[in-house]
Amino acid sequence: MRSAVGMFRQQKILIVSYHFHPSSAVGARRMTALAEALRDSGHAVTVVAADVGGDRAGPDGIEVNRIPVPRKLWPRMQRRIGRVGRRNRPASGIASGNTSGRAGQESPVARLKRQVNALEWLLDDCKRWSFRALTAMVRMRRRRFDVVVSSGPPMSSHVAARLARPLLGASWIMDLRDPWVGNSYWPPAVRSALRDRMESYLERRCATRADWITVAAPGIGRRVTHRHPELGERVQLILNGYDESPAGTTHPPAGRLHLLYAGSLYFNRDPFPLLHAYERLVNGEGVRREAVHLTFVGSCEQWGGVRLSEWAEAHGIGDCVTVHAPVAPERLNGFTAAAHVLLVFAQAQPEQIPAKVYECIAAGREMLVIAEREGDTGRLVAETGGGRVIEPGDGEGLFLALRELYGFYVDSSGTFELPPATVARFSRSQQNRAFFELIGVGR
Repeated sequence: MRSAVGMFRQQKILIVSYHFHPSSAVGARRMTALAEALRDSGHAVTVVAADVGGDRAGPDGIEVNRIPVPRKLWPRMQRRIGRVGRRNRPASGIASGNTSGRAGQESPVARLKRQVNALEWLLDDCKRWSFRALTAMVRMRRRRFDVVVSSGPPMSSHVAARLARPLLGASWIMDLRDPWVGNSYWPPAVRSALRDRMESYLERRCATRADWITVAAPGIGRRVTHRHPELGERVQLILNGYDESPAGTTHPPAGRLHLLYAGSLYFNRDPFPLLHAYERLVNGEGVRREAVHLTFVGSCEQWGGVRLSEWAEAHGIGDCVTVHAPVAPERLNGFTAAAHVLLVFAQAQPEQIPAKVYECIAAGREMLVIAEREGDTGRLVAETGGGRVIEPGDGEGLFLALRELYGFYVDSSGTFELPPATVARFSRSQQNRAFFELIGVGR
């Protein structure tokens, strides 16, 4: 593959990304960092992004077109369906929650609500925004961009880029940060056969017309090439990477074990298997409870309706657990510097790698990861030697891992380091070089 940046004329690049600076979303950082790197390399960068309020200015030297986010189409219809369902629900179904009359059978009202939800979430719930983004791109047609980069989710941004591309006269890179078709994140309540067929069709229409498809994890690439084997080497892996410089060679105090989870608890990121194993560790024979501590920082006050701090108090380990509200990045660095082991929850997402993994690599701390060993996260951690991976549901494995960590950090006063070359490999700048090699390469 020939290098495209730094060897030829200035390129005019259009990035279409719902998430962009100053948003804290992972997708925002991926595209913002790419835009900044391209700007720093002397290219002219224009961005189409969502206007979600707050700071509308983009990074210096980058033109950002903020597209307002329209109101949702369906709320009023959903409320009316809900009223119909309550009016027609039989008395026997009120207590059981079953509106079908038979267990396991979907009622007509439930089916209608699911079909409506599936239409609302067809592609995503940003279709109206993407239509406005398409309109903005059409207005830019005389600017003759060299390259268009669309990033999703939301996947509707790819459809907009696909429709605008002939008018823009540019090559096209379609960036997939998550799987498009068959994404396990979608619950049954927003799925339908019609939606699945339409999304398969739209994915094919976009994938087969893109010059390059970049994917943020190997599993996404495997899924795309399995569905579209004709794409071959047009599918390229570009990881997310980390933004900040590594923490260096500083180590937290010896003779202690401080575990840290920094982030949010959502989807399948259940912390309670870890908490149960941690309770066993703290109350175990030969363990000095004053030498161990578990800290949660971020949007993680509760999971499944249970408050973590209250659970810890009820189970007699309140003195060994701290739950802290979200903090500014500079303060979070202090929490990370004091931790020996960083926790990662990546259950039930075998084809995605949480951004938290790269942050842990940058920090140079050992990871304790709850994820499928054969998933992308598990393979990456094993490949780097960055920590231990425990299968979801393996409570005994979690306890044994914690016991081994206690022996290493407390009993033996051990320290952990990743080779500098391994850390550098996952920097955002290193990943952006792969984007650079695609910029300007048309088909």
